Amino acid sequence: MNIGQKIIHLESVDSTNNYAANLLKSEVVSHGTVILTDNQYNGRGQRDSEWQSESFKSLTLSIILKPAIMTADQQVYINLCTCLSLIDVLSKYKLEALIKWPNDIFVGERKIAGILIENNLKGNFLSSSIVGIGLNVNHAPTQFNCATSMYEQTGGYFILQEVFLATLSAFNSYYDFIENQKFEDLMNYFQEKMLGIGSAMWFEDNFGVFSGVVRGIDNQGRLKIQKDNEIRFYGNKEIKWLPKNIF
Repeated sequence: MNIGQKIIHLESVDSTNNYAANLLKSEVVSHGTVILTDNQYNGRGQRDSEWQSESFKSLTLSIILKPAIMTADQQVYINLCTCLSLIDVLSKYKLEALIKWPNDIFVGERKIAGILIENNLKGNFLSSSIVGIGLNVNHAPTQFNCATSMYEQTGGYFILQEVFLATLSAFNSYYDFIENQKFEDLMNYFQEKMLGIGSAMWFEDNFGVFSGVVRGIDNQGRLKIQKDNEIRFYGNKEIKWLPKNIF
């Protein structure tokens, strides 16, 4: 178990990803170091959004990875590994979750967890990666009506330490797929757990609003959408999911 052999536990921090990034700049940090906090007061999410969490009620952490050999085009598998880890953790607690591409975790139509991954490249190789995870455990942010929590979904409270250890265990299991280069398996598992896979959904791209069928992802992690007889490929921030009741 390489991930979590060293854990830095902070009472409060602006962002665990920021803390991890500063560690990487200032000192030698071992692969698998985890930054865990009780209170993250300025968390960041995808598309420069904020990720707010309530003290002592959410799981907020960052994992520092230093892959032995991983090319730039393989970095997508870190995201797949992270998403699948959270799906497994929630399944352990009898919650059926799905991945809303690229890396939001949903139960039903509400977001329960978010992921922010920041990769550092050296030439064509990944030198380090910071994997930020925010999981709503015993609350849901009140400013987001589309958010939910493990508590809201089950009516029961959870011990954060147990959820944290379950997350580390799941992450280690899926990271083994990366170390053993079982990339196709990760890809298949990810697509099985994608929100809307095989279904028609509403989207908006640079050309406007359209309905398309989610067909999975390609080897670069791009979203595959079928519109009529055409397959379109989208990177992060190139497409927006729209609510089902838009029309």
